[in-house]
Amino acid sequence: MIPFKIFDKPNFKNNDYKMIAEFILDKVKETEWFSKLTNNKKRFSYTYRFLSEHKLPLDSHFLHTFPKSIKVYQEANKKSINKK
Repeated sequence: MIPFKIFDKPNFKNNDYKMIAEFILDKVKETEWFSKLTNNKKRFSYTYRFLSEHKLPLDSHFLHTFPKSIKVYQEANKKSINKK
């Protein structure tokens, strides 16, 4: 049993944030650089650049939660990502 594993899961403050994260993830998961997001620092940096480039609000909660969504997706799909 891993008592703090719950903190590794994305926990968005509302359903709109979760829907936005899923939409963005769906659009970027097949891109070439996606597999290069191998640690939390790279995921956070990407999220910050993505929001900035698209002139989206730099919401602190989203900035820290979306990288967790990327990590969870990558872990769940590790085999298919490594084959690319």
